[in-house]
Amino acid sequence: MEESLKLKRFAVNLLFVFRVDGVTDDEDWMCESRIVIVRALKAKDALEKARKKGKEAEWDGENDEGNKTRSEFVGVMELLCLEGVAEDEDEVWYDVLYVKDPSALVPSESDLNAIMNKD
Repeated sequence: MEESLKLKRFAVNLLFVFRVDGVTDDEDWMCESRIVIVRALKAKDALEKARKKGKEAEWDGENDEGNKTRSEFVGVMELLCLEGVAEDEDEVWYDVLYVKDPSALVPSESDLNAIMNKD
């Protein structure tokens, strides 16, 4: 394959909202931020693929209380090209921050999601 036609790896942050019958618009909505990988030749193609992936991930059903519940794709929060900066296939996201106290960004072990959920 010619180098210029090589698919690039993009990380995409998708936003979903969970809608429950009976919850009004003046209440806070539960949302999910989901990071996925898409491969495309260029950013516009990756964005199109990401939007399609988001729409395909929508679902509806019932919650534990028997209320009709649905997950709706809201949109793409961020699209990040990983080529040239995140060459390791295990790396799926990066962010560059400027802060006075970097250690303040690191939560305690007990506040990490997988630890809290005992996964």
